[in-house]
This record gives sequence, structure tokens and C-alpha cells, in this order.
Amino acid sequence: MKDPKITAKTIFLDDESTEKGIAKRVNYLIIIFGREDDLGKEMEIIRDTIVGRSLKSDFVTSDPLMSRQHFKLSIKDGKVYVEDLNSLNGTFLNQKLLKGKTVLNSGDIITAGRTVFKFECRTELESLFHKYLYNAATSDRMTNLFNKYYFITQIKREVSYAKRYGKTFSLLMVDIDDFKKVNDTYGHQVGDEALKFVAFKIMNSIRENDIAARYGGEEFAIILPEADAKSAYMVGERMRSLVESEILELDDVKIDITISVGVATFPDDASDWESLIKIADKRLYLAKELGKNRVIGQNAPR
Repeated sequence: MKDPKITAKTIFLDDESTEKGIAKRVNYLIIIFGREDDLGKEMEIIRDTIVGRSLKSDFVTSDPLMSRQHFKLSIKDGKVYVEDLNSLNGTFLNQKLLKGKTVLNSGDIITAGRTVFKFECRTELESLFHKYLYNAATSDRMTNLFNKYYFITQIKREVSYAKRYGKTFSLLMVDIDDFKKVNDTYGHQVGDEALKFVAFKIMNSIRENDIAARYGGEEFAIILPEADAKSAYMVGERMRSLVESEILELDDVKIDITISVGVATFPDDASDWESLIKIADKRLYLAKELGKNRVIGQNAPR
């Protein structure tokens, strides 16, 4: 799902390859202006790369003014070239309309639609620092899952993709049972460890391309691309079972942690992302009302 954590510690204290990291340079394309959910996105250019709003492009944006396949970057003889792909609004290089295939230099600005890209040739250490900043903006530091902002961006994109290509996907809303009691009884430090414990179990229950986020407080949200209601229920049940099967031990404290899970599936349960979240949340709280430590999906009691 995510790369391993990139922290300040790994950037500044891992000196095993520092000299190589300073010497070796890598080509990147980064979005520096555009829609909020695109800002900061970047891609290492190691092969031919098509940029556009189609989900089949290599570097995807949400800019409606960009063509599905707007422009292309290609590599030849160690140089990176940019060319327009007959886009509707054209591609601009350093504010001039791009004509033909042109060599890029570090610092060049590419404009397509309302999105502005910067081409950079960085050292590996500079790249690590940029990744650290991006991870800091999209991750929850407590659990190392994605944060709510990133989750909302991705569920909007998943709905758009599913509508366009006739796909299905499912959403799990997960909540730690009696979390307030854990905090009140053992303190917030133990509560924090309970959050990390559940986040770890969630990550061990899902696929690499699934998206797990801390939605807020003790609640988590998981997007399961192309998962129908039955398979999503099974993922939720596996997650619930994994949490229940292990006791959280901290010094002399032993705690039985359980979770409740609500499952909703697009487009069976809802045709927009907001309604999908509401339905999954409603089923989550029904699971609480029915005794907690359970998964509720489409077979929920009426």
C-alpha cells in the first residue's frame, strides 16, 4: 500500500550511501500548482511516461481541462524529452506553446490545462526529502496509515474510475470498541498503542493496492478496489478476527481489543462517495448496537 516510512532519521542518519546519494541524480516530474488533491504529486521518470487525466495514464491528474493523454516524457541517450499528444488545449513549456519533441532541463515548467508541473533533476537525498514532505502531508503520524484528507481524495477518484469503467469497489469503516474506556482506565499512552495495534492488524488484513486510513479518533476507513460485497465482508471478518485473537500487552497491562466493522459497496449500496461513507458508518454503528466485535454488511438486520 505504502512505501516504508521515510523519516527524518532515515534521511539524515543513514550514512551508508550518503556519498552515492549526493552524486547520483534522478529525474522527477512534480505538480506545483493545480487542483488541491494533485498538489505535491510526483513521479520518477525512468521510462516513457504519459501524463493526463485518464486513469490509464502513467501520471494521472484530476484536472478536467487536461486531455486524457495530454503529453509524454521520453528518455533517449540520457536526455528527457517532452512532447504534446495532440491535446485539446496544448502543452506549454516555460510559458511557450510546445511544438514537436523538446529536451527538458532541470527547473523547466510544463503547463497543461490548469496544472503546472516542474521537471527536476535531483540527487537521491533531495528525492528522499521530497518524499518525506509528501508522506508528512498524506499520512497519520500515529498509525502510519493514510490520513483523512488523502482518503477523501482517493475515494472520490475510486468512484470516478468505477463509474467510467463499470467497476465495483467496497468500503470498510472500522471502529475500536470501548476505546474511551481504554483511555480512561489505562491512560492515553496505552490508547495510542491500541491505535497502532489495530492499524497493524488492518495492514495485515488487506492487499497492497487497498487504501487504509485513519478517519478520525479511533475510526479507520479502508477502500477495497474491485471488491464486491461478499469479498469485502470476508476482509472485514479477517480483520476483526486478527484483532480479537491477540491480547495487547504493555508492561503489566493486558487488554482485549475488539473492533466493529461496517461494509458498503459501490454501486450496490450507493452511487456517490458521501452516501457510501454514510451507509458504511450506519452499519458500523449497527454492529455496535448489536453487541460490538462484529461485521455488518448488506445482510444487516432490518
